[in-house]
Amino acid sequence: MTSDSHRGARRLPPGVRRTILPAIITLLAAEVIAHWIVLEPLEQSRLLTIGGIAECAIWLLLFGVLTAVQLRTLPKRIHALLSSGLSVWLVSQTADLMDEFLRQPLWISVYGEDIARVLGMFLTSFGVLALIRHSASTMQELETLSYRDSLTGLGNRRKFGQMIDARGTRRYSLLMLDLDHFKSVNDEFGHEVGDRVLREIAGRLAERFSSEAQLFRLGGEEFAMLFDAMDQNGLLRVGEHVREAVGSYRSDAGASLTASIGAGTRAPSELPGHLMRRVDRALYRAKDSGRDRVKLAE
Repeated sequence: MTSDSHRGARRLPPGVRRTILPAIITLLAAEVIAHWIVLEPLEQSRLLTIGGIAECAIWLLLFGVLTAVQLRTLPKRIHALLSSGLSVWLVSQTADLMDEFLRQPLWISVYGEDIARVLGMFLTSFGVLALIRHSASTMQELETLSYRDSLTGLGNRRKFGQMIDARGTRRYSLLMLDLDHFKSVNDEFGHEVGDRVLREIAGRLAERFSSEAQLFRLGGEEFAMLFDAMDQNGLLRVGEHVREAVGSYRSDAGASLTASIGAGTRAPSELPGHLMRRVDRALYRAKDSGRDRVKLAE
């Protein structure tokens, strides 16, 4: 029975046995030699151990981040949280680093370091979270500003292009209007009045048409309006309403304006750029025909 069990047991191949045994012996010998020759002298200078190097690296990192915080302009709350948190954490790390040189009182090692470290990490974490929220809010604000005209608050040319792209292959109607002789307003009343006129006209158009159109200031005295697709009659009727809204405006300084308007509806499969060229040509026809009128794109 015993001989059968020995015959049935699997044995390692001779080549594997010849490799494993020397490897184990070599590793054990290397460990003993390393301990006697290398590790024991290093333990007497603990800053040269991996733990000591790590403690130094953490101290330098904390000090560097704290210095960077002091050199940057941050909101007061975030600056206070990060400064206090990193300072307390750095004190804890300094005490921890001193352990590598000398034996400290037990209350410092057991209580002081840990309490200071936890408090420092806690304050720093709150500071980092506040900084993340502040950065996200700032990025969102910058993104909003990048799509808004700073004078009128309407979408700018970049936003206009984005909205055109968002409509994809859908049909829509486009009105482009130019304030007639706007330069004369700046010349007669000054640029401050001119800016106010642009803001007030933009506000008037937004008040009357924002429920049915998207409004943009493309630059200078040029505006654009995007509507759902309309037929020729509807497009002409809306264009006249826009022209009347501008024509009935009077500023406090006595400035008044008219508008030349080009309007068109996107044809099936028409490229957006082609529609804009058609509407732009219609706008110039309105100007060439005496201004203060609406022309439909051909």
